[in-house]
Amino acid sequence: MAIIQRLSKLIQADVHGIIDTLEDPELSLKQSVREMEAELFATQSEMKSLKEKEEKMRTVIHDLEEQVEELEDKINLSLSKKQDSLAKKFIRKRLESERQLKGIQKRVESNSNRIEKLKSILSDRESRLQQILQKMEIYVEEERIKDKISKETPIQESSNRVTDEEVEVEFLKKREDHDRSASEAI
Repeated sequence: MAIIQRLSKLIQADVHGIIDTLEDPELSLKQSVREMEAELFATQSEMKSLKEKEEKMRTVIHDLEEQVEELEDKINLSLSKKQDSLAKKFIRKRLESERQLKGIQKRVESNSNRIEKLKSILSDRESRLQQILQKMEIYVEEERIKDKISKETPIQESSNRVTDEEVEVEFLKKREDHDRSASEAI
């Protein structure tokens, strides 16, 4: 069983290697940038939405706190007028409002925690995006240099290329030297 797993991993590694050689690194980097920008946008949108919700919840909290104060005044007034049944109704409403207030306060706290986590995630994603952009910049610069060198290389080779006329002149010199050597040897 272990042999099969090892063979499977080896085959997967070979397939990944082949795919990597087929991929254009610049295109891969550009795709990574697009994906990171999409993630950043999604995180920023979620954070904006959470902040808006938090603002609305804080408004509701403020309204509920005012309502609890008003109910407390009504309870005291009802008790002072010996209206116990009315006081009990106001007490019920106040208790309901306080429970609702506590629930919303918990949601605000949870929401605030989520916003803090998103800030951290956003910071990490921005950092990773900057790293990818730097790698892309380096890669593009390296490719530009390679292209420049490859364009310059044929020019240098052409200046090193020997023309037919140069060959003919050298041939005649060698023939003359050879003939002279042959005649001196006789």
